[in-house]
Amino acid sequence: MDSEKTKIDKLEQISRILSMVAIPVVLGLIGYYVQVSLTKSSINQEYVKLAVSILSSPRSEDVDILRPWAVELLNLYAPVSLTKEQYNKLKFGEIYLIPPAPPVVPVFPKEAARKIIMQFLHNGKVKEASKLLDYLQGKVKEEEAKHIFDYCIKNNLLKEALEMYYYLSKEDQNKAIRELVRLLLKNQKMEDKNGG
Repeated sequence: MDSEKTKIDKLEQISRILSMVAIPVVLGLIGYYVQVSLTKSSINQEYVKLAVSILSSPRSEDVDILRPWAVELLNLYAPVSLTKEQYNKLKFGEIYLIPPAPPVVPVFPKEAARKIIMQFLHNGKVKEASKLLDYLQGKVKEEEAKHIFDYCIKNNLLKEALEMYYYLSKEDQNKAIRELVRLLLKNQKMEDKNGG
């Protein structure tokens, strides 16, 4: 009987040790699989966003090359598969997921817009110039944004320069970052000088 009790005690000790080791391992494995699943789901979601972006774009040589791939992605990750007709029409650009918006044409000529904005700036009316810029679309917007941004930098208007930054072309944004940092540092030095 004593030997049976020691065997039971040993089995109980072993089972406790195994459970102490097994529980963290099982929880770790479950956590790993949940994380892998979430990561995969997130990646799939990004692929669907990319596919929708491509399939929403107006036709061009670059977009037409990517359309078949985007349709495959959408069909692969969508919970409901596309019909054969939808698949083919999307693939060949006969339909769009979201029809492209027609280009907005400024109501008044480009040169007139430029003069009005520059007049606003000359009179210190940055907000009015910014509102007019909001109204304009296309190339006029980026060109005028550059002029307003430069005006704001020259006149130490950091807040307005930051607002105008988002209207700049990508190329101008890259250049503008240096100007914004320079202006920020200049303002910081002025504050330190006045405060100290």
